[in-house]
Amino acid sequence: MAGPGKEPKIEDLVHDLGLTSYNRRLADKILNAFNQATAVGRNDVAEKLEQALRVCLDEQQEMRNAAFLAKAECWRRFVEMRNAYQQLVARHGERGAEAQAALSRMRQAYQEWSRL
Repeated sequence: MAGPGKEPKIEDLVHDLGLTSYNRRLADKILNAFNQATAVGRNDVAEKLEQALRVCLDEQQEMRNAAFLAKAECWRRFVEMRNAYQQLVARHGERGAEAQAALSRMRQAYQEWSRL
């Protein structure tokens, strides 16, 4: 994160939405849009973007295709775990065993996504 008097980096600004830094490839832009749609709960849009991602990926790049789709799926799992944690905290507070277990699952999902 940027310190006092420093301009924030684009990577810092987009990190919380699961976005990667700017890239010219269409697949990267669609993946970013998918991540953002999922993060804000627009699953209807995310489904269409996932379909678009599958269409735009070149058949000759099967390994890259699998990596894009795996990253998208990991982000979806993280958002689902985040939402479940937030619901538990809203109902029972953050100190309960259920909330702590949900927090652990959310962290694990985020770590899986960040490793890709």
